[in-house]
Amino acid sequence: NVCILGVMAQGKIAYDAEAAQRAADTLVAVSHIDPAPLWPEGSDNMSMDGTRAMPSIWDQSDDFLAKWDAFGAAAAEMQTVAATGQEALGPAMGKIGGSCKACHDSHRAPN
Repeated sequence: NVCILGVMAQGKIAYDAEAAQRAADTLVAVSHIDPAPLWPEGSDNMSMDGTRAMPSIWDQSDDFLAKWDAFGAAAAEMQTVAATGQEALGPAMGKIGGSCKACHDSHRAPN
């Protein structure tokens, strides 16, 4: 869904208001998921192989949850503008990307 919105924002595929709205609606739905089952304690990169989740997800849970909430706010903003035109997607994508980057920089190990 982020990819669909991103390539539409960049003009790499034709803007489709209905598809953009569906993608934005899905991002909002994802943002309402309780993140605890997605990242159960003990599934960090210090405890098991094959993950980039850092222990800071649990050690700094207030920060992690604040960043999850920021993603939700950015997704909600995208939801309000997705069907209004291709020119509205870029700024909203910037906020979604910024929210993802903030969390990944703090709580996801580099490749």
